[in-house]
Amino acid sequence: MVTLFHLCEFRTEKNDAYGALTDHQLLDMLTEKTLPGGYILFYTKSFAFDSALKIIKEWELDSGVEEVGMHESLLIYRKK
Repeated sequence: MVTLFHLCEFRTEKNDAYGALTDHQLLDMLTEKTLPGGYILFYTKSFAFDSALKIIKEWELDSGVEEVGMHESLLIYRKK
């Protein structure tokens, strides 16, 4: 299980100076490490969730995951 409750909350342009991963790259890396059947969770009450949702929707199209649904304030995906 991967929890990405703070996706898009901390990275800024300043991180580019030392080659830090983007939020999308981080999501891709953790998805790759997730075993088939594993879960990836996002916190919908994060102050940056609007930004994260844009990345999530792009990621969902080509990452081999499926949306499971919501549980309270968590958006849940499962890796195929």
